[in-house]
Amino acid sequence: MNNIALLRGELGITQEQLAKCLGISRSNLAMLEKGTVKKTSKKTLEKLCSFFNTTPIKLFGLDSIKYELQDGDREFLSHLLMEDARKCEK
Repeated sequence: MNNIALLRGELGITQEQLAKCLGISRSNLAMLEKGTVKKTSKKTLEKLCSFFNTTPIKLFGLDSIKYELQDGDREFLSHLLMEDARKCEK
């Protein structure tokens, strides 16, 4: 589970409003919030991080979970860790 919906709710904005700010469709944002999107563009990830002033690791809740890595997870997490180290720029 990720923190996108939680953070959006704390700001009191709708999916439609956030999607417009990010330049993506509301349905794409809904899938991101539900975790049904396996990949998203670097640009969208950077916009999300910038909007919420956070890192990819915290945005997707990976800083507080423990699990066994599955095929493909290492590459994905490596990418997120590299992004986290650089922090999203505005």
